[in-house]
Amino acid sequence: DGGWPFSTGGPSRLEPTSRVLRLLARFPRTPAVTTASEAGLSFVQARRQPDGLFGDDSPSLFGSVFAIAALDAWSRLTTADAIALSTALLSRQQQDGSWGGTSHVTAAVLTALRRLLTPNLTVAASDVALAQASATEGEEVSVQVTVRNTGYAPVAPFLVRAYESNGLPFGAGTVV
Repeated sequence: DGGWPFSTGGPSRLEPTSRVLRLLARFPRTPAVTTASEAGLSFVQARRQPDGLFGDDSPSLFGSVFAIAALDAWSRLTTADAIALSTALLSRQQQDGSWGGTSHVTAAVLTALRRLLTPNLTVAASDVALAQASATEGEEVSVQVTVRNTGYAPVAPFLVRAYESNGLPFGAGTVV
């Protein structure tokens, strides 16, 4: 069925399958890893419940948190998925502000909501290009930097600034 069980010989379950998928996402994409992960991702996606959450037998906050982490690790969530999942999670918040009535579940859900509702700005080494290969001290050099939002939430204008090795900023920066 593509999933992994809690114990040998047991039925495949959402939580261990999601945990294994998060681990496999860190490995090189060999044919064996790709085959196992695709089967596992199908297993996880098949556990989506009518209310938008995930669960083995019924919707589960904790199972949803694990599924979100696994699908995110494999870049299998869309912005629409993030909106639907965050809406479903938020609808389950209790009157006392918790999820599931415990600090453990509440912390896990808040971690998932942070993943779904906040931008994630990144700059890789390949996203930085200098206008010239070398420069002498005091010479101006143009730099082109591509900042990527790998999160699911849109980003408001933000400041991009370069810093010297001693922590002092180069100029005022640019708002993008």
